[in-house]
Amino acid sequence: MDDGHLAGGTGGAAVQAPGAGTCPLGAAMPGATWPPRGFRHLFPAMSPPAPPAPADMTTRQRLAALAGAMQSVDPGDPADDNPRIPAGYTYLLQFVAHDLVRSAAQLWAIPGRAREMRDLAVTRLRLDTLYGGGPAACPYAYMTAARARLRIEAIAPHALDGAAAPPLRDIPRTRLDPAPRGWPAEKSLPLDEALLPDPRNDDNSNVSQMTVLFAAFHNAVVDLLGRAMAAPLLRFAVASEAVTLVYRRILREDLLKRLLHEEVHARYAAPGAAFLEAGGDGLGRMPLEFCLGAFRCGHAMVRETYRINAASVRDLGGILRATSGGSAGAMPLSRHWVIRWSDFFAMPGSAMPEPNASRRLRPRHSPGLLDTEFFDAVDDTRRAGLAYRDLLGAGVAALHPVDALWDYLRRERPELARLSPLSDATARRAALDAWLARAGVPAEHRGALAAAPPLPFYVLFEAEHDCAGLSLGALGSVIVAETMLGVLARDPLPCEAGDGLAQALARLCNAAGVPAGVLAPLAEVADMAGLVGIAAAAPGIGASNPPFV
Repeated sequence: MDDGHLAGGTGGAAVQAPGAGTCPLGAAMPGATWPPRGFRHLFPAMSPPAPPAPADMTTRQRLAALAGAMQSVDPGDPADDNPRIPAGYTYLLQFVAHDLVRSAAQLWAIPGRAREMRDLAVTRLRLDTLYGGGPAACPYAYMTAARARLRIEAIAPHALDGAAAPPLRDIPRTRLDPAPRGWPAEKSLPLDEALLPDPRNDDNSNVSQMTVLFAAFHNAVVDLLGRAMAAPLLRFAVASEAVTLVYRRILREDLLKRLLHEEVHARYAAPGAAFLEAGGDGLGRMPLEFCLGAFRCGHAMVRETYRINAASVRDLGGILRATSGGSAGAMPLSRHWVIRWSDFFAMPGSAMPEPNASRRLRPRHSPGLLDTEFFDAVDDTRRAGLAYRDLLGAGVAALHPVDALWDYLRRERPELARLSPLSDATARRAALDAWLARAGVPAEHRGALAAAPPLPFYVLFEAEHDCAGLSLGALGSVIVAETMLGVLARDPLPCEAGDGLAQALARLCNAAGVPAGVLAPLAEVADMAGLVGIAAAAPGIGASNPPFV
């Protein structure tokens, strides 16, 4: 999973600058601006929070104690499985995070360098993470013949393949073999690199398989257009827009419907929904309270083990390691990492077992997210793990306090505030203090944490307290809905007019001079199971072994 504090880093070991352990995290350089370029604070009508201030050792020790309490007690307990959200949505969330934010650095890794932070994303939720700038900008990601299709490569050969070629089920990769002259001795082994427009999509084997799934879906749509459109690049343009239309519907009606509080989703997903952020200058920038707070929730959903396919169960450490960066010279993926999608999404009519469930949305992390190989200590607290990085990133960034966010929501959307007993400050602090005591947080830290909980922790605490961890609570849901559904509302595709996928696809066909029925099968895709069903028709996919579905 990503460890970048703005949903943009990769899961490798931390790079620590000399003296980073004693540098005052949060100290701004002279002339630095805040928020960083490309980012902003949520709800411009709110009074802005104070700029970041140096985080002293007491603050860091407090966050480290909280991170220690967020370790999962029993990562195999089936009672902590979330029947509402199959495990595939965990990695769809990571894929979506890459489509929202592309940050250039990790704030906790470069203390005092606020003006070095920036978001490189130009558009959001338009599948730039899959397509890059298209065949002209990222030709290596596309099939060489006409470049209308995305490249999908064969997995490693296996005796079970017999005389058949290995199936096409891996992202494109290349090998530097031997390593370039002058490289250090430890780099002398063959090196693999992912040939992706967004290399973060090789952050772990599950998210790289999610990338293959979307590439296969794109290629299946190209084939739908094949006989109706002669020009390959025009096929690419129409197919990529059609895929993005389907993707956006899945975000609205499938992913967010599962993740968000039911009443919050119903209000924000309704046609003509009123947003607290209704427009204005700078709303193309991403809210820090989303990037560093609410959307960190996906880390709690990560399982310690996954059934990958009928013949393979793998632990999280192996999944994080099975990448071009983590397994130098060992790519492409073997069949042990190739996902059977009925193990990750509920497929109607499937005879397969129930899919892996995600873990409930609670302030707990699986042990694999404590692995020092991937998430080592970044300061003198010596606290390793992804939870500490999430808490530290939020603390350094000086987000809107939870109290201030609740005050604003009670004033502007009292009907949503009433969804949570935690909207009352006294009840909230009492509930937080009780949780912190049960979790073993030292008494010396509990008062400060209950009075001012870090937002990534609070969103998970609220989800567990109010919704049994099955969905986000009211405040977390509002932050995510305002950001993601707000992007979709403010930046529609050319064929989107708010009247549904079928109508948007019909307008796309009309604009491209394609018979309306060509893309009609896509109008039925309302969830990830439907997308998997279409993707199975891509060349070399559906009949492969391990099975695609």
